[in-house]
Order: sequence, then structure tokens, then C-alpha cells
Amino acid sequence: MRNIANISLRSGIAVVTVDRPPVNAIDQNVRAELLRAFSELRQQADVTAIVLGCAGRTFFAGADIKEFDTGIAQPSYHEVFRLIEDSPVPVVAAIHGTALGAGTEIALACHYRVADAEARLGLPELSLGIIPGAGGTQRLPRLIPLAAAADMMLSGRPMPASQAKELGLLDQIVSGDVIEGAVAGSGGEFVSRPSSGWGSPGACDVV
Repeated sequence: MRNIANISLRSGIAVVTVDRPPVNAIDQNVRAELLRAFSELRQQADVTAIVLGCAGRTFFAGADIKEFDTGIAQPSYHEVFRLIEDSPVPVVAAIHGTALGAGTEIALACHYRVADAEARLGLPELSLGIIPGAGGTQRLPRLIPLAAAADMMLSGRPMPASQAKELGLLDQIVSGDVIEGAVAGSGGEFVSRPSSGWGSPGACDVV
């Protein structure tokens, strides 16, 4: 069986690319593959930064709603997202397309977020009768103003990249291939910041 999460190395920068057509919805297999990839990278001392992106037309479009009926199997979202958040090197989310629900929540667990100009982020869980339960309710208000975070969660409206950048949800908007743009940032600006504890700006304690 092919890997869903593939790792490539570029001069010390590890690129983790998830490929689960059609929209990279996060299910048990995706979580297990992310757990494997980030666990492996923690053992590689020559890795100075990690870029997390997706193949195809979009970043993680959200959780696979088929799991809503069967229950969330292990590994849990919290286990995977905490592993990303606790990475000893900075993790940069490379966002394109529409990142909704768990797609936005995994980006929040990363230390930096880069997107193309057409990207949108959102937390539409309330429309499904649930809450952003994978850390979104904690991490988002610690990253952007409380009123903006509340509006994003209560309205469920996707936020365009330009607004996300203005609020501080995105660190950069890049042109061209977003993974390449994130790699370029990972080789300079992001890794030049102090490395004592790479807790994400929205780091949280969740159970």
C-alpha cells in the first residue's frame, strides 16, 4: 500500500506531502501516516524545519465525515496535532485551496502558516451541530483577536487569505507553488527565530 504522507528532504528542510484524493480529508489512515512521518522526523538531527502540505487541489479540506458515524479511531486528532505542535523544529503549514474544520485546526497546530492568495480557512463545525473539537476553540483565540475568532467559529464563514494575513492567522501569502514558497521561508525567516521551545503561537493544553 502506498504511503499517504510522503517525506522529501531539501537541504535540511523536510517536506511532508499528504496525498489522499479527492480533497485530503483527514481520517484514521491520514492521522496514522502523519504520526509516522513526524515521529520519524523527530529522530533526524539534520532536519532544521518541516513543511506540511498536500497534493492535489486543496490543503486538508477537513475531517472525513464518515468517521462521525463510526467514532474517531486511534490515533486521535489531539495526539497527532500535539506531536506537530511539540516538534523540536519549526513546522510550516503550506495551505492552498480551502482548509476547513480539521484542516484549519491542523494548520493552527503548526508554528507558521503560509498560503496562496486564493486560499480560504474556516471552522464550519457548528453547522454540523458540533464544535471545533481538535483544539480550534483554544488555539485560534490565542492567535487572532477574540472577536474575530468568535465570528469565525460562530458564523462558519470561510476566511479569505488576505483577511487571515491581516489578522495574523497567516504569516505569509505567496505566489506560485505554496509548498515551494513555504520551503523558501523555512530556509530563512522562520528558522532564524529563537528555537527554545517551538510551541505554536496558539499552543494549548487539551485532553
